[in-house]
Amino acid sequence: MTSKNDAPHSTAAPQILREADAHIRDLFNDFESQQGSTHASEIRDLAIAEIRLYRALLEDVFLPAVFQGDAAAADTLTGFESLEPLLEGAERPRPEGNEFRAAWGALRTATEKILENVRRDILPPAEKRPVDFVSLGLKMIELRREISAEQPVKPVPTDNDPRC
Repeated sequence: MTSKNDAPHSTAAPQILREADAHIRDLFNDFESQQGSTHASEIRDLAIAEIRLYRALLEDVFLPAVFQGDAAAADTLTGFESLEPLLEGAERPRPEGNEFRAAWGALRTATEKILENVRRDILPPAEKRPVDFVSLGLKMIELRREISAEQPVKPVPTDNDPRC
């Protein structure tokens, strides 16, 4: 299972995005391995929160500072907008049933496609631009802290927890 320490290990903006990308992919894999356990809901919630955080880091900090109106950036933003209904579909009280599995599969497929597009089409050209990526990374870390502070902390269920 992924670490609960979701603080980035780097202060460089492209590396922060790569770390968040890896974290999202790890959460998808963790969810698959924990389906039917008491941890599935928590992992699903973490994945959804991390996808929304990644989108905020990209939309609110990275893309405006690095690309300023570039078409590739606009395409990436459109891709993230299409995720919102999928995120809502995956936010069910309990992660079970065929309807949920279909929604989760669609979310995973769409998210992985967007992450791949960022890795392939956004980060390589961005890293060639004359940008202070450490300064940008520090802004991203601050935004992560702000968003994390706004999210309520849920108790972690155990295998014997009647709420699960």
